[in-house]
Amino acid sequence: MQRAVARGQARKQARPLAYIGVDEKAFRKGHRYHTIVCDLERSTVDFVVAERDTASLAAYDASLTGDQKTAIQSVAMDMWDPYIRATRDGLPDGERKPVSDRFHIMREMTKAVDSVRKQEHREFLRDGDDSPLNGIKYVWLFSD
Repeated sequence: MQRAVARGQARKQARPLAYIGVDEKAFRKGHRYHTIVCDLERSTVDFVVAERDTASLAAYDASLTGDQKTAIQSVAMDMWDPYIRATRDGLPDGERKPVSDRFHIMREMTKAVDSVRKQEHREFLRDGDDSPLNGIKYVWLFSD
C-alpha cells in the first residue's frame, strides 16, 4: 500500500487548487485521527497526515508553492479552531479563506432550533397553557 501511495504521489502534478476541504478521519479505536485535505473540484485526496492539530494542516501549507497558496480561494472545514488557525496563519489573506462546511452549519442550526423549541415548550407548560408544541419535535428538527 505504501508503494502504491508513493507511486501515485510521484505521478501527481502540482496544480493550483482553488477550493480545498479539510476534515479529520478517525482510524482505529482510541481517538487516533488523521487530517485529510481534498481537492473539492476534482474530488481527489490531496494530502493525508497523522494527527489533527494546527501542525497537521500547517504541514500541508508548507508543502505548497507560493503560487499554489495564492490560488486557494477558500478552505471548507468544520468549526475546529486548530484548522482555522492553521489556515489563517499559513495562507495569504488567510483570515478570509475558512468556510464552515454544510454538515457542521446544519448541526449547529438544528441544536439552536431545538434549544428554542424546548424553551418555548417549557414556558407554555409553566404558564399552564396547553402547548402547541406537543408532539411536533421532529417536524422542527428534520425535513424531507
